[in-house]
Amino acid sequence: EPKPIRVYMSDTSGDIDNPFGSWPWSNQLMASALKYMGYDLRFDWTQGYAHNDEYGSSLFPEAIQWLWRTETHTPVFDTRGDLGGDLTLLNLLVPGESWKVVADNLGFADALCSDAQGNIYFSDMKAPAVYKISATDGTRTEICKESVSGLEFSPDGKQLIGCQGAKSRIISIDLVSKEVKTIAQDVKPNDLAVTGQGHILFTDTAAGQVVRVDPNTGKTSVADSGISKPNGIALSNDGGTLAVSDYAGDSTWMFRINPAGELDAKMPVMPMRLPIDPKGEFKFNEPPPYVAASKGDGMAVDKKGRYYVTSELGVQIFDPTGRPCGLLPKPNKDQPLTTCILAGPNHNTLIVANGTTLYSRVLQVQ
Repeated sequence: EPKPIRVYMSDTSGDIDNPFGSWPWSNQLMASALKYMGYDLRFDWTQGYAHNDEYGSSLFPEAIQWLWRTETHTPVFDTRGDLGGDLTLLNLLVPGESWKVVADNLGFADALCSDAQGNIYFSDMKAPAVYKISATDGTRTEICKESVSGLEFSPDGKQLIGCQGAKSRIISIDLVSKEVKTIAQDVKPNDLAVTGQGHILFTDTAAGQVVRVDPNTGKTSVADSGISKPNGIALSNDGGTLAVSDYAGDSTWMFRINPAGELDAKMPVMPMRLPIDPKGEFKFNEPPPYVAASKGDGMAVDKKGRYYVTSELGVQIFDPTGRPCGLLPKPNKDQPLTTCILAGPNHNTLIVANGTTLYSRVLQVQ
């Protein structure tokens, strides 16, 4: 996401160009990227000169005046050159829109989901309680006094299905009677997805497994193992693809899922951006050191098929094939980002659970 900073650059065709890299090409690429993302940018380029201060020194007074000018910059996003299938971050951002508080002073927010009308459902795990926030007037009502770490609707929309790892069970919550029933027990669920046929697939993060629950018997079976710490889980809009984030790894995985809830075609499709490790070794002419874990967590899918995966760095967005679209930094960098959902009447508002607060941001989901 573009930052509110002003960038001045200058370079010449005679700058360093050797086996270690090309300064002229690199600076032109950087300027092109900054311009595309709408930054307040000035790039002075000319032919000749060399790797010295001659050209830069001649421009220094004018550069300082430009950087310190009082004019307010209005970002301009031009995506006309994008390919037809590109779903870049600029296609999502609404100029002037930023994060807004939906609910604050919570104990710990998690388990976001939304219904067909765009109402928000979530759990305050420390209350404990499950709440509904109206998409029309923002009023909040308590559904039940349960703590859940994952929440989804049943296929008929009449019940919420929730993960209760602390109580070693998966529960259903009737939205009319508020009755809570146990669907599966002796399990350690973190997050879950529910297929159109009613199959429940949940992540057992500690065991490194994705587990399937038979909707008729409540019996469980291991659907996949091998992901370090499977965490968030979500289905594609057509129900044919299952995505699973890895809290301890650098990828979000995709599976093909059949009507029986069985998985195959496992691939680490979505490359997660990792935080730089400040304690690592910074070597000459090499990328910076990164931490090994992206802290991939809860996720959502919009009506265009994009995947939104919460992580240590923020909400990482991917197109339906797993190509990175961009990153939205988390609203409060000092608190964990645990999950997200698309809600609102048009399902074009991104809701995130960021520690003790729920935030919203309007996007151009189309």
